[in-house]
Amino acid sequence: MSRTKLTNRLAPTYIQRLPERWAVFILLLIAAIARFLTITKASVWHDEGFSAMLASRTPLEIWAGSARDVHPPLYYELLHYWMQIFGTSELAMRSMSAVAGIATIFIIYILVKRHFGRAAATISLSLLAIAPMLVRYSQEARMYGILGLFLIGGTYALLRATEHVHPDWRWWSIYVLTMAAGLYTHYFTVFAIVAHWLYLMTLERPWKWRLGKSRWLRIDWWLANLGMVVLWLPWLPAFYGQFTRGQGISWIPATTIYTLPKSVWQNFTFTDAMALPSLVFWAIPGITLGLILWISWLHKHEHKEIRALFWYTVLPIGATIAVSTIKPIYQDRYLVFAAYGLYTLLGIALTQLIRQHQATGAAALIGTLIIFGIGVGNVARQATHSMKVVGEYVSQTGDVVVSAELYTYFDFSYYCNSCDDSRNTFKVNYTDMIKPTLLLNTSATSYGRPNGYGESSLLYDRADKIYVDDLSTIKPANGRLWMIGKPGEQKYWKATPANWQQLDQIKTNSSEARLYQVQ
Repeated sequence: MSRTKLTNRLAPTYIQRLPERWAVFILLLIAAIARFLTITKASVWHDEGFSAMLASRTPLEIWAGSARDVHPPLYYELLHYWMQIFGTSELAMRSMSAVAGIATIFIIYILVKRHFGRAAATISLSLLAIAPMLVRYSQEARMYGILGLFLIGGTYALLRATEHVHPDWRWWSIYVLTMAAGLYTHYFTVFAIVAHWLYLMTLERPWKWRLGKSRWLRIDWWLANLGMVVLWLPWLPAFYGQFTRGQGISWIPATTIYTLPKSVWQNFTFTDAMALPSLVFWAIPGITLGLILWISWLHKHEHKEIRALFWYTVLPIGATIAVSTIKPIYQDRYLVFAAYGLYTLLGIALTQLIRQHQATGAAALIGTLIIFGIGVGNVARQATHSMKVVGEYVSQTGDVVVSAELYTYFDFSYYCNSCDDSRNTFKVNYTDMIKPTLLLNTSATSYGRPNGYGESSLLYDRADKIYVDDLSTIKPANGRLWMIGKPGEQKYWKATPANWQQLDQIKTNSSEARLYQVQ
């Protein structure tokens, strides 16, 4: 049976009758609305403030700064030029992730339509358009959104490159470039590369492998991998330094038996769902994973490309959970790229379910879309970080500012009158009027002097200007000083010198600032 006839068997007639261009346009429009409608609702938070500060430097400084942090440099390099063009506002910075997210789901539509038919592509696109996890990380000035674009693009290029008996160097070139870009964006790319190896190796039984004929034993595949390695070699010394230091992931919690079902619920509703009855909590993830296994097994011969999606989704999730039993590395946002595969496989499974049991399949699709809609609402409701309110209020006063902890330094710095719109570059303002200063009083905080690695890589060369060890040494010219911190009974609020008199206070759900008169 031809591919066209086979894919048409999976196509509900009411989907086939829809004008394709209008259907795709409407779904992409919904995706854009879901991503841009609330993209500026939350203030820039700690990690995004770090992104803005690093991306504001020169390309060579970004390379060097990333080498002393925990992530590769490509996202920050791209953000640097993006901000040069579009500015440094919240919308401008975050829009690169949103545009990348929309482009990614369009590539998935093309991929699924080519290999599984238009109906599966349309249903998958409808899920991807409002998938809560994808919406959330298309609204953040971090690397997770653009990583999905590189790895999905690389997976599509791999499928195109291996369609023919003779090497298709055009698609192999795209594959090498996108996967190398992934390696320069986030180290979890290695799981996607291993997934691609498993896909090609499982196309045939081991006893049928033939040198030069089996796809994973062909010269073009090995040359493609060699090309990725060669492109990545300049970063190898920096990676070695990051790996041997092993810092920056100590905050990740250990995995438990609840990790996987909580992750599925996070992808569906953007909550961990632990408040739900146990039966519901376990049943929905179980059904979801069952559908993915079912559709992957069902199409393993007729549509061998489903194996690529299967390994692309399952391998990163399974491997990170397995590694986390020794050293915790599993974090939902690090696996957004795999979530694209999860939603896509679910869309293909629902298409097949509609084909076999129309009423059941349609009800499952509608129910999934409703749950996703609730999840998008949760994304908007949880966008509550509000440093912007504090930062803009404090900046208007012109007083000296002290950031009481690292986790209020970068986001406050973003809002402290430091955005020079005439040059479209973000810079930290080190003038006497506004100078965010990190408090390092060991009786009140857990931070010590910067070692020049991790987040302190951006502060190390200015440590003598922006770090203080004793609040009593600060002598503002006008006798007024703001201290920025987290709300609640923090140690540093109690550690202020006895001769400081509180004059004013501004407090939000996530940030607090107190104005003191220094006697």
